[in-house]
Amino acid sequence: MQTIYSKHSQKGFSIVSAIFIVTVLAALASYTLSISAVQHTSNTQTLQKMRARLAAYSGLEWGIRYIQDNNTCPPGGISFIVTAFTVSISQCDASTLITEGTSSYRSFMIESHAATVGKVFGERDYVASTQQVIITGP
Repeated sequence: MQTIYSKHSQKGFSIVSAIFIVTVLAALASYTLSISAVQHTSNTQTLQKMRARLAAYSGLEWGIRYIQDNNTCPPGGISFIVTAFTVSISQCDASTLITEGTSSYRSFMIESHAATVGKVFGERDYVASTQQVIITGP
């Protein structure tokens, strides 16, 4: 027996192919957009980390200047805002006394902390940096 196929028996085959192709293209577009969003977020976070580090360095610079002018650690609790970062001198230690011959002077260790204004650890877009420096000299 011979089976004869007519055009009427293949109705709807092209719509199934079209739906498959559209589904695959939509999945590919979704994947591409998610990769792009992750890359953008990563670049933004890297920039914010660098800004936090520079803000912490500005706290160190302020602390160094304070020590040079007053020969003592800055008072505790001082903080200021530098371009969306709260900067504070989180630690200052002047306990090391260095003696060389007849001269003696102190060694100061300063720690500066910068964190995103209005954010706390664990929140999205929170960035912080802590920097230290040791200053010695007459």
